[in-house]
Amino acid sequence: LHTRDLRLILTRKCNYNCYFCHKEWCDWKEPELLDPQDYFYLYDVVSSTTPLWGITVSWGEPLLRKNLDSLLKLLKEKKTSLTMVSNWYFIDKKIDTLKYLDKIIVSLHTVQQDLYSAITGRDVSVQKILDNIVLLKKTYPHLEIKINSTLLKRYFEVPRYLEQLLDFICEHDLTIKYLELSPKTLPDFVTQEKLIPLLEKKWFVFTPGDWKDYNTYSLWWARVVFRKCACDFVKDHWCTQEYCKKNNDLTLSPDGKISACIQDTKKIDLYQDIKKRNDENIVEKVLLLEDPSFKYTCCLKK
Repeated sequence: LHTRDLRLILTRKCNYNCYFCHKEWCDWKEPELLDPQDYFYLYDVVSSTTPLWGITVSWGEPLLRKNLDSLLKLLKEKKTSLTMVSNWYFIDKKIDTLKYLDKIIVSLHTVQQDLYSAITGRDVSVQKILDNIVLLKKTYPHLEIKINSTLLKRYFEVPRYLEQLLDFICEHDLTIKYLELSPKTLPDFVTQEKLIPLLEKKWFVFTPGDWKDYNTYSLWWARVVFRKCACDFVKDHWCTQEYCKKNNDLTLSPDGKISACIQDTKKIDLYQDIKKRNDENIVEKVLLLEDPSFKYTCCLKK
């Protein structure tokens, strides 16, 4: 069973400044050194030695990356699942570029304007984001569209804020994935279970998920999925490092460094090997990520 993606961090640029954003644990100063052909080449090498579910392009805001159309077109040739995570602000202007995708995920934490502005740190109309979702759904009816939302304690102070977002996904038959805030010590943390009474009130029904760390509630074609941050989930696993090595996405930063632990600052540098097309060195380094003797620095801090 293939459970991991090759996660490509295409750019450190983002037009938002969400206060709880992990920024994929990338350094703000990481330069964009890889070109579309480099990513195209690397996928072949990595997938030859590590089973992959697909490719995800992610943080900062992928739609700010130069040559994105060329990159997605190349990656589509790999005949694998191709996903993008975006804040959707630029969707209407880049809609032709999205024809190569199989799935797109929007980071949308609330439809309440004042909360949306406070979370993103930007004066952006939340209605524009909702309109872009509808536009994309009409333009590409077969494209899988999902919403990622971080669950915050402040939402429960005014329950209708949660209800408005649930009403939106029901109206448009969408899936929303609620993630718990991480780390749990943050003052806005709240457990996912607190949302269950509201879901039951709105007639959502629990349905078994495909993965043991997912809980899903459905109302016809609308779905609410609960998911913990990967790092919080594996803390409960009997062998944290081994679980990470077998299941976490392989994350490649735009300067050509790779890791299987998103919090690990000890990334393996593939840049020169990618540019020189050194298959053997890349395979050796990628396999090192799964070696029992290789320790992630985030776990060593415990």
